[in-house]
Amino acid sequence: MSAIKNELASFYTYTQAGAIKAFGYLFAGSAEFATKSSNFDRLENMMGEFVFAIKTVVQDSLDLEISEILVQTIIEILDCLLSK
Repeated sequence: MSAIKNELASFYTYTQAGAIKAFGYLFAGSAEFATKSSNFDRLENMMGEFVFAIKTVVQDSLDLEISEILVQTIIEILDCLLSK
């Protein structure tokens, strides 16, 4: 979440974009391990933090590249949840 909030941006040029993209893959990987419905509570918290970071930080600085990555990440997350 620190990378999504761009706290590391002074060190890496594409930290925020990479973090958003990586979150989709991490979420999908976590969902693969969630076999019981009780395990999805942890995913709910993680998704809540992601949405909060997007609303508070990324939304104000959206450009074409970040918005495209964000849409791809959301599609990745939805595909994963729909397959479960």
